[in-house]
Amino acid sequence: MIRINDLHAIRLIAMAAEVQFVPKLHACLARYSKEKDSLLGGVLFTDFRGGSVVMHWAGFHSNWISRSLIWLSFDYPFRQLNVNKVFGLTPESNIIARNTALRFGFKIEHVIEGVFKRADGFNNLYVLGMRKEDCKWLDMPVPVIEWAPLARTSNVDRLWTQMPSEMRH
Repeated sequence: MIRINDLHAIRLIAMAAEVQFVPKLHACLARYSKEKDSLLGGVLFTDFRGGSVVMHWAGFHSNWISRSLIWLSFDYPFRQLNVNKVFGLTPESNIIARNTALRFGFKIEHVIEGVFKRADGFNNLYVLGMRKEDCKWLDMPVPVIEWAPLARTSNVDRLWTQMPSEMRH
């Protein structure tokens, strides 16, 4: 089932994507298992600039992706935010993420050298992009979307105020 702006998902996806945890500035689509109510994976949107937004994907289980999550992940930036371009930032060391992004239709636009200081020598960052007119997922029929109950989604404002201040960074 899909949750929107779930604080737990935002935190975990931000950690996996190595981006700052700023829930009030991020939008998140997360897929949870219905049986165990555990986070399978999701998409975090950051750095909305009017014409573009950055998309961060993270999967925590092998079956984390679904047709509904894919459809929502491209409908949100291109149709709802009406951006012209979506970017992805992928560390050189994350070959699976880079190849997945390429299969989704992203193109490598630039490689920034020396971003990381990893002992294995994989220190570059791929900047990937997808233009709205190149997004094949916008032609996909709208799938059946199983939404989480309202009480279990969009909880950023409520949980943010209840979170201890030392955790709000």
